[in-house]
Amino acid sequence: MELPEPVRALLGASIEPLTGYGASRVYRGNGLVAKVGPGAAAERHVLTRLAPLPIETPESVADGEGWIVMAEVADTADRIWPLPELVELLDDLAALHDSHQAHPALTGPLAVSLVEYFERLAGYGDATGLPERLRAALAAPQHLIALLEAEPVTLVHGDPYPRNILRPAAGRRVWIDWEDSLAGPAALDVAAWAMEGPWGSGSSIYGPAALDHYLARRRAPVERRRFSLAVDAASILLTPSQNLTELADSRGSGAVAAFVADRLAALDRLADNGFSR
Repeated sequence: MELPEPVRALLGASIEPLTGYGASRVYRGNGLVAKVGPGAAAERHVLTRLAPLPIETPESVADGEGWIVMAEVADTADRIWPLPELVELLDDLAALHDSHQAHPALTGPLAVSLVEYFERLAGYGDATGLPERLRAALAAPQHLIALLEAEPVTLVHGDPYPRNILRPAAGRRVWIDWEDSLAGPAALDVAAWAMEGPWGSGSSIYGPAALDHYLARRRAPVERRRFSLAVDAASILLTPSQNLTELADSRGSGAVAAFVADRLAALDRLADNGFSR
């Protein structure tokens, strides 16, 4: 186990590797958590250059090239989140997107092209079983990417799922794992949030009510139709990041059907508004 010396010194004698996804290694020790590797660059940038955020994040203790050490946060919520608690995450995302829209520090590791971003995320997934219509849209995504590129740029978490929100006490939500964060359109986070429906409950959670909930909490003016179409475009482009075989194994065929139905509905809405290949 090769660790930068400052990380090893901070974590102490009993260092425990943690499992997870992404491009970094994560370790725990001495009441601290360290992230080491390529993904640490974005996390370091967010927690040091963009802090404080309007949502709670781990305290950064020390950082260096390719690593960051943070205070460990306990989690008391190892369970499926009910829908009202999932919807509360939209409150946090709205606050995040408002606070950092056009922020001057959205630079460095956060400044990635959307083409590059979606290509990287596709390496996480398995598109087994997608209908031909959805495959065709993903094979020629230029109009979808262009729709997202026309959106205002803000700080996007990129991975807003319950596993990345720790709840050390009632009423607290601590957002971790910023390695997929980027300077991009807010619609990306809303589309990613919606994927928790099939994964968490086996059903869809995105619709007009969720969209209106998010928009009602934005302080900056957001045009509903334009933003809704951007969420639809992001939903389709995020599809290859998901492992549908794993989804079927963990939640059943109904969850995969809900996942696919969400994306086909998004394609319909885009086509109805003149956005099709």
